[in-house]
Amino acid sequence: MTEQELAELEAGLEAEVAKIPEELRLNLVKAAKACNTTVMMMACRCICYAMQVEKNRE
Repeated sequence: MTEQELAELEAGLEAEVAKIPEELRLNLVKAAKACNTTVMMMACRCICYAMQVEKNRE
């Protein structure tokens, strides 16, 4: 993975994390320390998707 790809991934990750409520975000930060950025990105997307589905149900 190039520096450019890594920078893009990190920027995307920050955008995904910004969508997550604070209490969940704190748990994700703990989880991030135990795994890598790609796994973290996938987890953020899953949570954001689940939150979107939940909002659509309301």
